[in-house]
Amino acid sequence: MRETHLSRVDLNLLVVLQALFETRSVTGAAKRLDLSQPAASRALGRLRALLDDPLFVRTPRGLEPTPRAEPMRRELDLVLEQIQTLVAGKARFDPATSTRAFTAIAADYSQATLLPHLLERLAREAPHVSLRVIGPTLDWERMLTEGQADFLWSPPRKAPQTIVHTPLFDEGFGFVVRKGHPIAKRPLNLERFLSLRHISLSPEGLAGNPLDAHLATLGKRRTIAAQVPSFLVLGPLLASTDLGATLPTRIIEQQASRWGLVRLELPFWKMRFTTSNAWHERFRHDPGHAWLRQCILDAGKALR
Repeated sequence: MRETHLSRVDLNLLVVLQALFETRSVTGAAKRLDLSQPAASRALGRLRALLDDPLFVRTPRGLEPTPRAEPMRRELDLVLEQIQTLVAGKARFDPATSTRAFTAIAADYSQATLLPHLLERLAREAPHVSLRVIGPTLDWERMLTEGQADFLWSPPRKAPQTIVHTPLFDEGFGFVVRKGHPIAKRPLNLERFLSLRHISLSPEGLAGNPLDAHLATLGKRRTIAAQVPSFLVLGPLLASTDLGATLPTRIIEQQASRWGLVRLELPFWKMRFTTSNAWHERFRHDPGHAWLRQCILDAGKALR
């Protein structure tokens, strides 16, 4: 935009543009900003005239930004955040009195490992702050981008540069069966491992995992008797059957004694993974978000 045009720019148009990026709908943007639908349509028309570009085109999935508009999104978020800070002054966050609510996306593994440390600290330092945790979703990137979720606890995933991944802790794997299982009498090897029927875990319901990919490189394949989305059902299932399961070490430590399970080493597979805290760059300078990010980081350090 040329400097000579700045006197004609209504900042409210930029707010509408941001809402259009986030909702991909004129009606949705109007609802978010408490405008009428015709008013939002007129604002889009003024933006198109100002920037000399359609900005959005209609598709079956909603409004899609044009090549001219797409690169504007990140800069727009940063500019509006700076304007908000300029107008309102530097934001403050007092954990002892804040009633802010945060949302994290996490499978039950991350919940089981991080939440005990994190909730204890929140109860002590921020008793009125609430944390809502929702299960895994393939829509995590959009939710972080649009502010529908604040954090994603998972191994690092492919994402645009606007999504920041902060490593928390590493984890390995073990194999578990019930106490008294015949296979537990001797150390495990690949042949004996493949002779069993297995329960496979997939929080998002996807077929296959790194273990299966490793076996494929060896020309091998295990027998999957069942695939489940949650660690919580594995204990009783393993305790009452001759099935086995490959699980993260910390889950084994939590459940083995309760359900009478025996851990066996996997000599042919030594994979480890990292749990990270993912968040959107637009919240970098949000003091409340930054405070909770540090709490999550400290919870991860406690698990190292």
